[in-house]
Amino acid sequence: MKNVIKILRPEEMKFIKKINIISKNRLENDIVIGFLLYERSISLDYTFKPKEDSIDKITYLITYPKQTDYPTDEIDELILETIKLSYPNSIVHSKMLFSSGDIEWLENLKDRPFEISNLIIRPDFFGQDIEKLVGKEFEIFRKDLKIYVDSSSELIKNNVFYGQCYYEKHLAIYQKLNTINFL
Repeated sequence: MKNVIKILRPEEMKFIKKINIISKNRLENDIVIGFLLYERSISLDYTFKPKEDSIDKITYLITYPKQTDYPTDEIDELILETIKLSYPNSIVHSKMLFSSGDIEWLENLKDRPFEISNLIIRPDFFGQDIEKLVGKEFEIFRKDLKIYVDSSSELIKNNVFYGQCYYEKHLAIYQKLNTINFL
């Protein structure tokens, strides 16, 4: 049997975002207590950042892609900042699904226990005329998240992550959030 990988078709290629949820242990050391995963489609607006002219070609090829080369937009920032409200030291790591080997990596990453948490995003009403808003109903974004764990899940049980987005753009932001596949 051969050990081979297969390059994915362009429409199958995705960016995977892994947010490591970091807390402090009893000794005040940072520890990863779990992580969440989501995938983003590659598009003209959401792709690798262009190469800086100041970087020589050899260095670029040896180190490409660095984490700073991956795309990040307001939706990625909103998700990370919402997690950071509860766990301020949390970080994101990006990877591209490019081949069958990357699919295998992702399946192995997901093959572990998890807890269900909620991500809730609501409009930020700061600066709005509250008198005009009294009695009105506003849609919120709510999504179940799998928080994967390597050890005890007690530290992340029943977590709800609350965030806020721009009042003026909240429906457009919800629409973008709905395109994300949380894994």
